[in-house]
Amino acid sequence: MSLRKMPMWASCPACYEKRNKPYKDDGLSIRMNIRPFLTGIGFADELSYEDVPCTNGHQIKIFLTNQKFEVLFQGGTFAIFDGYYREAVASFSSALECLYLFAIELILYKKGIDREQIEKTLKAISLSERRLGAFLALYLIEAGVKLSTLENEKVRSGYNKDAKKFRNDVIHNGKIPTKQQTLEYGNIVLRHIREVCGWFNISEYQSITEEILELKIEKDCSENKTKGKLVNTIVSVGGSNNDTLETIVENIDKQSIFFNDKENSH
Repeated sequence: MSLRKMPMWASCPACYEKRNKPYKDDGLSIRMNIRPFLTGIGFADELSYEDVPCTNGHQIKIFLTNQKFEVLFQGGTFAIFDGYYREAVASFSSALECLYLFAIELILYKKGIDREQIEKTLKAISLSERRLGAFLALYLIEAGVKLSTLENEKVRSGYNKDAKKFRNDVIHNGKIPTKQQTLEYGNIVLRHIREVCGWFNISEYQSITEEILELKIEKDCSENKTKGKLVNTIVSVGGSNNDTLETIVENIDKQSIFFNDKENSH
């Protein structure tokens, strides 16, 4: 199993349907394992995965309930572990931009703005600078304080320039970062994401976050799909651990071995 496949918990609708039917002594009902099962997924833009086998052999379709910024940051840590530092910087940068977009959506939804108008607005701020400006203004209105940005922190190891300049050099100017520079940049992004996610944890936002997710699931999920959730998500709307990026990358090997052992046991 490739390290770039992330472990995910899911449940199988076919197994639950079998359980809820009248009992038949066909042997299958007795052997049927209806507990959530552990599987692995690669990366897909739509966060929807088809033909994933459950532990009883059913082919199911899974909608990932994690937010996109969570998946992108997770992917960045896997890239560091595999030695792809430029790709890790790109993933961390995209994670932060997706977080800003989600935060804008969250605030506008909280204001009771029509869903169609929100979607039109999100499309109009697809450029990163527009997105950042919109988010900073809305965050100031909601939280009452200015949020720090990448320009306020430096990547110091052999570079000594601000994190935004570092990101632009890597993404646009072909700079190949070292592992240490990538870890420094990743830790800066991680702190920013945790700060915003901490703001999301206010109770009034948690229910809105769940409503937005349910709307997306209702839109994208057919009756043949089920929900899945990544295992050990590093950052999330519901909270995140306090480990440094270095510790997180070190633990990837342990998580991957655990996942391989679970997969091989079936």
